[in-house]
This record gives sequence, C-alpha cells and structure tokens, in this order.
Amino acid sequence: MAGRNPGEDYRGEANYAAVASDLLNSRNVRIAYSAVGLQKPGTGGVPVLPDALTAIDSTTPWQPISTDLVVINVGTNDRKLDETAFTIVFRRFLNQVQRLYPNSRLAVLVPFNQAFATVIRAVTAEFMQIELIETATWHPSTTDDVHLDLAGSQLAGEMLAQELTTRYATLFSGEPQR
Repeated sequence: MAGRNPGEDYRGEANYAAVASDLLNSRNVRIAYSAVGLQKPGTGGVPVLPDALTAIDSTTPWQPISTDLVVINVGTNDRKLDETAFTIVFRRFLNQVQRLYPNSRLAVLVPFNQAFATVIRAVTAEFMQIELIETATWHPSTTDDVHLDLAGSQLAGEMLAQELTTRYATLFSGEPQR
C-alpha cells in the first residue's frame, strides 16, 4: 500500500482492518487472499473464499479460532456475477460464517466501492443478528478506484473502529487507543 500496485506494494500492517484493530486494541486475524471472491478463485491457485475459511491452501486444513467479532467485506471480487447469483452465494456464505463462528458477533461492511450494495443490504437484513455497516459516506482514497491507498486505508480503519466502538460498546471499553 506504499505504491500504486496493490499486489506488490501491499503492507498488511497498514490495511484498514489492522488499523481498526490497533485503534481498538484488539486481536486482528484476517482471511484475505488476492482477488478471491465468493465464487471467484484468487490468484496463485487460491480457492473461492468459502473454501478458504477452513483451509490455508488446497492441502492444509485450518480450524477457525473462536473470536468475539467477525467483520466481513466481500463483493468486490465477484462483480462478474449477476445480482441473483451473488445473492445466492452471499446468503450461503453468511450461513457458513455463522456455523463456523457460532458464538461470535457478525458485522458486514458494504464494500468501499459499493459493489452489490443493494444485495448486501437486503441479504444482511434477513439475518437478525448481523450488523450492516454502511461505507458510502467514508470516501477512502484508492490506487485504482478499488484498492485503498495508504491514506484511504487509514481513513477506513478509523471509520471502522468508530463504527465498531459504537455498535459493540461492550466489546471495546473506552475510547480507541491512538
């Protein structure tokens, strides 16, 4: 995230999720692979995201770790799907996450580029215990209208930390740590 090429210039510690976790003084475990989607495999042989939730790669299983909160940001990498197909895979994915993290609170971010925003709002509303976090007013800067740049990731991390603090006050005591 120091340069213009997300795959080459990416720095995980500067990612918006890491920024939010630092501000909240919380543990940050990310499941993130380059270009992976709910129905689109990632680069370098990475499986679709639902399969990546229980395996590090094609030969290494992984067991999800119990956590207080799971934040989901999907949709951007599945833009070739139509809304009907995305609705099906997104609903199935949320059910899968609920099964894998039965004691966790769940929050869904509308992607920063607003991909499938209408579908994400509608499907998330079907789930009584999943919070929807709108991002349309955040306007983080990007390298290419999709990937956050360093300043955009900082802004998105701060906005996410603020939203999570507001929605889950019992998880985060006091003001975020700076």
